[in-house]
Amino acid sequence: THHTSSTTRMEAEVSSTHGFDIHGGMQRDWNEELQQARELPKASLGERIERARLIHKTMTEYGEAALAGVEAIYHGHVLPMNPNE
Repeated sequence: THHTSSTTRMEAEVSSTHGFDIHGGMQRDWNEELQQARELPKASLGERIERARLIHKTMTEYGEAALAGVEAIYHGHVLPMNPNE
């Protein structure tokens, strides 16, 4: 199969962070974020909705980051931690 040149595809490859969040300045602690969301109050309907929204948001963003990381590993963009194993 012949591939044609695409500046959009090239830019996506060069600018990919492979699931690592560089906008926050620090690596995200997914477990801490999820635990904080689970500890939110849930006495009223509004509190339960906000808690569920935050849990869903955290889990969705974690899933997207994990998928990007898996794709990066599969395509060989991430070096193994233990290359001799």
